[in-house]
Amino acid sequence: MQLTELNDGLQVDGETTRLWESQENTLLRKLIDDAICSCLKEGTPSAQVMSISRPSGKRPFVALISSLLRPVEASPRDAVAAIFVGDAADVKLAGREALVGLYSLTRAEAELVGLLAAGNSLDQVASARGITMNTARSQLKQVFAKTDTKRQGELVQLVLSGVATIRPH
Repeated sequence: MQLTELNDGLQVDGETTRLWESQENTLLRKLIDDAICSCLKEGTPSAQVMSISRPSGKRPFVALISSLLRPVEASPRDAVAAIFVGDAADVKLAGREALVGLYSLTRAEAELVGLLAAGNSLDQVASARGITMNTARSQLKQVFAKTDTKRQGELVQLVLSGVATIRPH
C-alpha cells in the first residue's frame, strides 16, 4: 500500500504534496525552496530531513527533501526537488546481506545490527544470539568503527534511514 493511500498526515494531489499539520506543511515548503536555492547557488544537491505527524497517533513519517541536479542547459525554473517519505513503523531491513555489503560487516555483526534496529536492547540481542555480553559489546564496537558511528541510536538511525531498508516489491 502506498503511504498516500493511508490518509494519515500526507496527501499528494498531482504535483502538490500537503501535510496534515499546517506548521509542518510550511516547513516542508521552506525545505523544498531551500534545497532548490542551494542547488542553484552552489551547483550541488542538498538534503534536509523532517518528521511528518500522523493524525492516527502512529510514529511520524520520516521525510528526506533533496534537490536534484539539473542539466547544465536547463534554466533555473527547471530546478526540482524530490521528497522521499518512509514509515519508520514499517521499516524492515531488506536483508543482512545489504549490511554486509554496505558496511563490510561480518554476518554476526549484521545480525546484531538487525536485532538492534528491530528495537532490541544489547542484553536482548546477546541472549537471542546465545552470546555473552562481552562478545556483543565487542561486536558492537567493531560495528561502530565500520559504520563511523559512536552510539547505538546513531547506528540505528543510520541503518533505518539507509538503503538497507529498501525492499524490492
